[in-house]
Amino acid sequence: MAQVRLNNLDIEKIQALVKEMQENPQLYQDMANSGWNTRVQWQGGFQHSVFARELAPTTFDEPAEVAGGDRGLSPHEAVMSAVGACVATGFVAQSTARGVKVESLEVQVDGKLNLPVFFGLAEGNPGYDEMAVTVYAQTDAAPDVLQEIYDKAVGLSPVLNTVQRGAKITTTLRSSS
Repeated sequence: MAQVRLNNLDIEKIQALVKEMQENPQLYQDMANSGWNTRVQWQGGFQHSVFARELAPTTFDEPAEVAGGDRGLSPHEAVMSAVGACVATGFVAQSTARGVKVESLEVQVDGKLNLPVFFGLAEGNPGYDEMAVTVYAQTDAAPDVLQEIYDKAVGLSPVLNTVQRGAKITTTLRSSS
């Protein structure tokens, strides 16, 4: 039997996972507390290799304007990219669940940082005080269905919600010296 695909997603695989979570309390609990991790290794200057799962490392770096090597996304661009990618993922998931074909999708995320604060020259928040997320979508959905898809994609985005609501973060320093 051929796979049923929409928006380049295996619908039957997604439906099977949802059904299995509904029927298996242990799997549901495991998925409700799923652990994730990354590892960042300094490469010199402002460049870092970022490792996740079994993927090839990703390079993070700062732009040349702030003394970086311009070899990859900066960490703050990665945060914005993660917000946009998570919203896009949710949009495609919600569209697919409703049988809506996505023709094109782009998510733009804009924000402003206060770099003088980062460099210790001023007091304040060195991070983003706000971000603007704009979703550009072309689908075969009716306007009211498209709005529902958008609302769910934004409302259920793990990354957007983490950034928007904040997460309790603990930090630890370990030294070999």
